[in-house]
Amino acid sequence: MILLLAVAAGLFISLVKAWVGRYHFSYPKFRDLSLVIAAVFPQLLAFYIPPLRSRFSESWVVAIVVVSQLLLLTFIVRNASLPGFPLLGLGLAFNFLVILLNGGMMPISPEVVSKLAPGAFLSGIPVGSRYGFSKDIILPRADTSLWILSDVLLLPVWFPHRSAISIGDVFISVGIVWFLATLTKHPDPSPA
Repeated sequence: MILLLAVAAGLFISLVKAWVGRYHFSYPKFRDLSLVIAAVFPQLLAFYIPPLRSRFSESWVVAIVVVSQLLLLTFIVRNASLPGFPLLGLGLAFNFLVILLNGGMMPISPEVVSKLAPGAFLSGIPVGSRYGFSKDIILPRADTSLWILSDVLLLPVWFPHRSAISIGDVFISVGIVWFLATLTKHPDPSPA
């Protein structure tokens, strides 16, 4: 959800710049854009399409998360000169590191889950299991490697979809806003 809000904010800034300042859109030339498609498509199947997501075993989920992260990191490195991409890369690297160190899924503590879901729901989910159909695995803070990089930050109650995010997600979001906000460029002055 926070990434969608980052996209919306970045596009809004670009549109306002274009409207108020008569800026023009400048579309970047991405290198290896197919890596993003290859990374996102399996995640759509495994996490976001209800009839399909229950068919993926935990080992497949781990493989999809790890391979997707590698593909996205490769894309970011190949396009590191674009505005905001260094922050995107740092956020992805933080997420990838904590995912790798914790068995291939993003750790989330029982305490954070209890703030997201009623206590009765949490009591039915054993520690070490996947949290719903997400990329998260429920791990106590003491059993989580680099817990500070895991999903430890709760979005405010007033957010439309309450969830937990990581520090990496914050860097990714800022990088997205920065990148999209720079899609508009001031036109070159006309020769006199």
